[in-house]
Amino acid sequence: TLEEQRMKLIDREAFPVTSVIKWETKMERGFASAKDMIDIMYHATIAPGITEKVPEHLRGVYWMKDNGVGEELVVIQWGQWYEEEGVLLVPMASFMWAWPDGIPTNAPFGGVMYGPQTTVTGARVLLGSGKPPPDKNGPGCLSFKFNRDMSYGTLQGHFNDVRDDTVDLGTFIPFCGLFTMELLDSQSSELGSRYKRGIWWGLGTFTPIEFGSYTLTKVMKGNGEPNEPYYSEFVEYMGDVRLFTWSGFVDQPEQATMGCGC
Repeated sequence: TLEEQRMKLIDREAFPVTSVIKWETKMERGFASAKDMIDIMYHATIAPGITEKVPEHLRGVYWMKDNGVGEELVVIQWGQWYEEEGVLLVPMASFMWAWPDGIPTNAPFGGVMYGPQTTVTGARVLLGSGKPPPDKNGPGCLSFKFNRDMSYGTLQGHFNDVRDDTVDLGTFIPFCGLFTMELLDSQSSELGSRYKRGIWWGLGTFTPIEFGSYTLTKVMKGNGEPNEPYYSEFVEYMGDVRLFTWSGFVDQPEQATMGCGC
């Protein structure tokens, strides 16, 4: 259960205030080593009747390799797959994202975006109040649209109910953006082991400027086994630096809530 996974985290506490977000919250974060966090996130986001419908390419735990922003792991297997449309709707829920509690030795750009103020602020902006609709300050959601062979897709950000509300992820930065998933060659036979997370900026529908792209790299397979060599590469990269994830709310048992209507 989610509560069992929550109890595996250490040093659980309310998300702290930052120089940007100065209001207190009951949202809770918990910490774990790289190995433990991968395992916790995987098992916390297995939903019988839902996960097995998600394409194999998208199951498992991903490392946001070479992402210059201070965030490391993400899970998108806890979402609703629409086969005919090739669409995956993914709510921002607990245990689906993990941030570094420190700066790995080889962090992108020298770890300039990995300071505690930056990572915690980024997490709190992404998660909002942590409460689902009708709360207007709840976390956002993502939708992915893929072609038939899962080799190319685009993603879109949403707030509130995804059936009624669609926003461009570019609203987080004052430009319009195109956000892609482009399947790459891999050293592993696991489907979907590496996707280029293309990030393209511009004006309107013209987005010729690539900035911020990274490689979405699967470190745990859809069956729960380490996806080598990427699993070991990530563990070595993190070293002794812990990760933290949203683990629910302080003093409340964790339940399977979703961040938006989908």
